[in-house]
Amino acid sequence: MTFQWSDYCHLAKYLQGGRLEGVNPEACHRSAVSRAYYSAFCSARNYRQEKTGSKLPENSAVHHDVQVWFESRKDPSSRAIASQLAILWQKRLQADYDDLPRTLNPEKDSALCILLAEEVLKKLGEIY
Repeated sequence: MTFQWSDYCHLAKYLQGGRLEGVNPEACHRSAVSRAYYSAFCSARNYRQEKTGSKLPENSAVHHDVQVWFESRKDPSSRAIASQLAILWQKRLQADYDDLPRTLNPEKDSALCILLAEEVLKKLGEIY
């Protein structure tokens, strides 16, 4: 049985609560952002792979490749997925790498990213 990437969205919601004993709430929110992104991205990546059968980059270029593929499609749902993935990717990069991010509000961003990830998952279900 293959891993269900959508399960990361459930984990993100749990982490968003920020109430893990002995864990800094900011770390929970940053982790929620990351898990929300990977829930959406990996689901979208697998959809793209299934639809095209073409080989995907095996490095970080895959993130951009998946976004571009969805953007190139004509249907509004695919274009929305591309746009949402782009926002999620930027938020994930900030959450994972910025020590003192000027644009990161961990609590607000975790809520936004979970919402966006849920939208990507819903849209993928509609176009599948």
